[in-house]
Amino acid sequence: MIIRAVPDAEDEELDPVDPLGAIYIENEGGTLLERSVFLDDWFRGLLSGLRYIRSGEQEAVVDLHSSREPLIWSVGPAGVVLKYKGRNLPISHLAEFESALREAIIEFTEQYRMHKNWPKCTELPGLREWALHKHANEH
Repeated sequence: MIIRAVPDAEDEELDPVDPLGAIYIENEGGTLLERSVFLDDWFRGLLSGLRYIRSGEQEAVVDLHSSREPLIWSVGPAGVVLKYKGRNLPISHLAEFESALREAIIEFTEQYRMHKNWPKCTELPGLREWALHKHANEH
């Protein structure tokens, strides 16, 4: 399982308030790539869906502030499926997905946390705290 968030080259300032870039998710079931999205929004949406499914929900529809299309998480006979814009990405191991999400958040926020606008961020600091807290417990 691989999750990567890459800032857009045009986003020269690398402003953490509106971090524009590409999100890439890959596993044995396929890939999902979305360009020119707000990455903090995607991280929040992925974590929210994961939490809903982990709490026992059979489906979670997570609105992305930066897109008209929601992220849809569904539990099926073969496991969880992440759906976006008519594409399906099966996720057979939620623990692997969670670990990859934590790594992606830590890696991505490392580029931004010393930025002068970091204190103005609404999503990234909390996401980083979540990722670091569990990450420290795993090692």
